[in-house]
Amino acid sequence: MKAKLPILFLFYPMLYRLLAIILFSIFINELSFSQNNICYPPKIQEVIELISKEDIIKVNPAGVLDTHYVNILKTFADKDKLVPLTYHSSPKVRFFAIYVLTQYFDDIPFLKIAEKHLNDTSAVIIMEWPDISDGPITSNTYKEKLNKIFIELIGSAGVGCYELKNSYRNYPYLKRVKNEKGIREIDSLLICTPNKLQQTQNLLLGREPIKGCYKCVKKMVRKDNNYVALVALSKFKKKKDIHFILSHLPPFIPNNKNLYFFLPFIEFQHPVMFKFFKKKFSICFKYDLYSNAIVKYKNTEALELLKMVVEKSRKDLTKGEWDYLRQNLIREIWANFSDLYANLLFDLLEENPMPYHIQFANVLWKIDKERTYQFVLKTLSFKTSCRGSWKSDYFIDKIKRDINKYAPELLKRFNKDVLTID
Repeated sequence: MKAKLPILFLFYPMLYRLLAIILFSIFINELSFSQNNICYPPKIQEVIELISKEDIIKVNPAGVLDTHYVNILKTFADKDKLVPLTYHSSPKVRFFAIYVLTQYFDDIPFLKIAEKHLNDTSAVIIMEWPDISDGPITSNTYKEKLNKIFIELIGSAGVGCYELKNSYRNYPYLKRVKNEKGIREIDSLLICTPNKLQQTQNLLLGREPIKGCYKCVKKMVRKDNNYVALVALSKFKKKKDIHFILSHLPPFIPNNKNLYFFLPFIEFQHPVMFKFFKKKFSICFKYDLYSNAIVKYKNTEALELLKMVVEKSRKDLTKGEWDYLRQNLIREIWANFSDLYANLLFDLLEENPMPYHIQFANVLWKIDKERTYQFVLKTLSFKTSCRGSWKSDYFIDKIKRDINKYAPELLKRFNKDVLTID
């Protein structure tokens, strides 16, 4: 028996998902039976039967769902009649019920509904329309799982106030009623209850740490070795988690993006993290995310490591690879600027000045006005084989505005010098 245990363990995740689906199916069947015993007005009953027979969810080119079904449900069914319909045996009826509830009713039991539908993997086929610019207007269809739709319509921090392009218009319920507490409750549900929803991934990769979910996030890393959750954990920036984070990093794979290897270092700056990261220089120097993480430290150690990246990249990378990395370095140093980085930024910009580099000079005027002035002049000399000179009124006016703001004493000189540039 002992020899068989490891093999059994391999099937635990699959068995868990299977059990979740079975339990949800039983739950839906029981609720469907109870809701079938609810006495609905004839108009509602007729619409329920019609929706059940539909093959697809119809949407017009303006992104509006079938107005006949929506209008009858929102007019003749109150909240107490619609909530049971979210558990109807027909996935299409469940779709229309949650849509009407979230778009037209207030004070709905959103958390209870969301809890019951996290594992609702039944799918509906929805009509969508291409942009007019894509050619002749003909409808397409796509299949979507109801658990994703339910969270999308209820709302979470990872779901904004927007209309789905080419599909049905909607306004997430919690955004519409401005329920911030409800959004936190849904976020907590998504993070602390096992699920495979994309909205959960969006939350974990969001800009801010997920409030009140620290323990759940750490559990996801410890239990499932979840690399996306590891990124979320690093955003809490807890010193006690440093060695835990480093010990749970995904393996570094050469010639791969290695996104989840680098992201924890971008999110969490600490001397121990920096020391670990520095040791990876020989295998990581050519990756843009490596530089992105270093830049955020804004200290002399970071500057020296960045110089090493530049020196080795110029030597070892192809011209195209180095140009890509150089442009990335320019953007990241500018976005995380410190006076310490000024000479390095000058060096990178002056290597091959281009007109669109003018925007990055705004942080350099205070450091060295003359050097910045000479740099912006050089950008106007940039030429390409297909376009020729990039000198134009647009870039000249942009430089004039910057000079007038940061070094007005140089404006008269610039008006003369610009005439000498071909």
